[in-house]
Amino acid sequence: MLRGDSGDSSAATLNLPLVAGDQVSTGGGSRAELQLDFADVIRLDEHADVTLATLLQNRIQVQLSQGLATFSVLRGSEADVEIDTPNVSVHPTREGRYRVQVDPSGDTFIVVREGQAQVSTPQGSTTVNKGELITVHGTGDDTAYQTSRASANDSWDDWNRDRDNIIQNADGVRRTNPYYTGAGDLDPYGSWSDVPDYGPVWIPRVAVDWAPYRAGRWVWEPFYGWTWVSSEAWGWAPYHYGRWFLYSGSWAWWPGPVGRPYRPLWAPAYVSFFGFGAGVGVNVGFGFGGGFGSIGWLPIGPCDYFHPWYGGFRGGYAVVGVGSVYGLRGGFTPLHAGDRFSNLRDVSFNDRLRSGVSTVGADRFGRGSVQAREVSGEEFRGGRALTGNVPVVPSRDSLRASDSPARSGAFSARAAGSQRFFTRNAPAARPQSFNEQAAGVRQSLARSAGTLNSSGGNAAAGGRSFAPNGAAPGKSAATRSQGSYRPPSTSYREPLNLNRPIVNDRSYSAPAAGGNRTENNGGSRSGPAPSYRSTSPAPSYRTTPTPSYNPGTSRSAPAPGYRGGGNSGGTSGGGSRGSSGHSSGGRGGRRH
Repeated sequence: MLRGDSGDSSAATLNLPLVAGDQVSTGGGSRAELQLDFADVIRLDEHADVTLATLLQNRIQVQLSQGLATFSVLRGSEADVEIDTPNVSVHPTREGRYRVQVDPSGDTFIVVREGQAQVSTPQGSTTVNKGELITVHGTGDDTAYQTSRASANDSWDDWNRDRDNIIQNADGVRRTNPYYTGAGDLDPYGSWSDVPDYGPVWIPRVAVDWAPYRAGRWVWEPFYGWTWVSSEAWGWAPYHYGRWFLYSGSWAWWPGPVGRPYRPLWAPAYVSFFGFGAGVGVNVGFGFGGGFGSIGWLPIGPCDYFHPWYGGFRGGYAVVGVGSVYGLRGGFTPLHAGDRFSNLRDVSFNDRLRSGVSTVGADRFGRGSVQAREVSGEEFRGGRALTGNVPVVPSRDSLRASDSPARSGAFSARAAGSQRFFTRNAPAARPQSFNEQAAGVRQSLARSAGTLNSSGGNAAAGGRSFAPNGAAPGKSAATRSQGSYRPPSTSYREPLNLNRPIVNDRSYSAPAAGGNRTENNGGSRSGPAPSYRSTSPAPSYRTTPTPSYNPGTSRSAPAPGYRGGGNSGGTSGGGSRGSSGHSSGGRGGRRH
């Protein structure tokens, strides 16, 4: 992958978050699946290259520069989808599977396996129906197209159909909110139980000493800042939605309210952060933990307040004693009424729960895979709870979700600025550059040095740091009220659903086990879609790419039967990756 905010390249990995502006390239013998939201998925065959140009609640735009891809528009999709290549723009108009291939000559081959699409070139537009192939030859004024019957399904089509079925029909999908991504990965790795007043909870099959948010790493993302990337095969939905708690001695994941109209909030992680011990002072080396020797985190429970550290809250830093954090009433209110499962209340005296606190040296936080350790009771009680951002400045090491090297030369042609796309809509703006993001964190942390180095917590706001120090780009700062937070309106796409009032800003009581709930049956789309996950298939899915659909013509001129002329249906743009704009979207990542 190539990041849109920094230009850094690295090997893509399981559960990798992605935002608009990012680029993904597959090597020989590989495939990748990018879940753009709960109902829109693009998959790449080997030697393919795609850029996520726009990722908004109601608009998804991807740019395929080479190779074979299939875009699936699944049940309940709410996004207007656009797939751009150097000479054509494809607009699916209904649910279905849309196969798009760009061969080395620049010709594009589009097959509608299911559904219907509007296909636009500089010379005009046409409708392509199920079972049809359209071949687009040439660029600019020389563009022409030819429509014919498509060949029968091959192994690539079969694999895409199977993946779609898993995403829509897995048991985990039926037991979770219909807007979740990643719920289809849960079935092979755990089992479901019913908890009175909560309904379905998922219990992973793991070692006795296992804890959530421990196998993986913290990665820096635009807008969301510190984001958890799990190395576990199922580690998307349980780390970005719902809540964890101890049930009968085992960690269980409660996915939260299942039925509509509840719309879940994607978050970079649902944890509370802590600082332990003494370390390098903020005044000496900004970014080494705000004076703490180590940084720790604990999953919050269904009955805990959630203190965000991202978006408009990125500039806020504050601490309180660990015994005070349960009493704070700021941020997002609990997802469930009552206090039956409150991790923040019980962690001080429950050793089993305290063993779920993971900690790393402050100088190692966000700089590679987590080698976490537990904290002793004495160490924990002497620590501080962080009620704002984590006092660590991200580095280049914070941008990689994998230590494996990127494939050499994977993005050289695009980075050189040679690629242009035909588009119906101009891509949105890029996210803020990483250098600007890091500088902002450093400056905010320097201003907060006195607060973090004090022993008595934050004197302002009763230990809270919820006065936003910078809202989403182009938007006003959020306002704070006691016990209720409504995020700022923003152009960012979910992950976090910031363009509407949050649903869970008041207590929610889930139906008792066995009660009615709405299953994953689609529905209207009112808020942004969940995250985007980068995923790769199992190694067994390795095939030679399907041969290009050869229109049997020379490359110098359209063959008989090609159609040209007509009214222009789009704009020639997108430009090279270095010059074209991209939306500042949320990272949903999908999994390998």
